[in-house]
Amino acid sequence: RRTTWWVGNSTVDPKTTNWYWAKVEMNKNSPYSSIPNPKGVYNGNIVFAAAVAHEIGHALGLAHNSSYFDIDTLMFFDFIFYTDYGIYYPTNDEILGVRNIYGYLY
Repeated sequence: RRTTWWVGNSTVDPKTTNWYWAKVEMNKNSPYSSIPNPKGVYNGNIVFAAAVAHEIGHALGLAHNSSYFDIDTLMFFDFIFYTDYGIYYPTNDEILGVRNIYGYLY
């Protein structure tokens, strides 16, 4: 899975260049069904949804959260956000991050 950022037909580094559109690519062959939640339950659909939500976070402009103090967020760089904390949706931290980028809609 990955997210790329684009200007026209060229990929750009979102840290240094304003981008106009983003592309999220998911690997359908990834073993999503082999990753358990905190209760030891295997549900590939929910893990896939968590991975998609994580990549959409990148498409909206959020970076990885690599701080072990905030390990229970969707944008943490490893699947531990799901396997250890059951996070498969945006947390308040991610919502506030998107609002800081785009403003409040309501």
